[in-house]
Amino acid sequence: MEAWEPKKNRDIFYSLLKEAIEKEDCPICFLLNRGKERWIDNLLYEHVTDPNTRERIRSDGFCRRHLWVIFSYSNSHPGLDGLGISIIMQDVLESLIERLIRVGSDGKLWGEKCILCELVAESEENYLASLTSWFEAELLEAYKTSPSILCLNHFQSVFSKVKYGCRTALLKTQLDKLEELNRNLRSFISKSAWDANESPTVKEASAKELAAKVLRGGVY
Repeated sequence: MEAWEPKKNRDIFYSLLKEAIEKEDCPICFLLNRGKERWIDNLLYEHVTDPNTRERIRSDGFCRRHLWVIFSYSNSHPGLDGLGISIIMQDVLESLIERLIRVGSDGKLWGEKCILCELVAESEENYLASLTSWFEAELLEAYKTSPSILCLNHFQSVFSKVKYGCRTALLKTQLDKLEELNRNLRSFISKSAWDANESPTVKEASAKELAAKVLRGGVY
């Protein structure tokens, strides 16, 4: 455990990765989804009435998927009264009306930019670079015994970035984790039969959700 203690040369993402690697999730997906939710929460609670923020929303805006993500987040949190999301929707709708008047029905209404897409992409790049660096230094050993599993997309990204000397160990670790996950799925299916003599364990019961995360990757 001594290798986990802070060092002066560790980057700012190390402590976040250290925490995420102990979750039953892809560590990169976990951090991106948590960061996205915190950003949305901060936007709706603190910054939605800020003139600079509103101007950026009008000019850059959000893609359709992230606009719906923000709406869904607002709807699922009782502490939010609906004012923040209404301001965002009004700003986006007004911009689209102006664009429709300007370019007509055959023009492109949705822009190329999305504030949240850009934020996620930048964060993902930083987390991947940091995880790659620390896998080579020490986190690979911690990953081996942790409950986390890199989703297939992030595994391929990390694998392509680590030094060749680290790739064999990383591939073996990933395969070991995937095979264990597959065994847990098989066991859950077997123990769910009407004539089964024992109930699935907690780990076996959660295997389907973890498998979905590994196969799909995070939805940011």
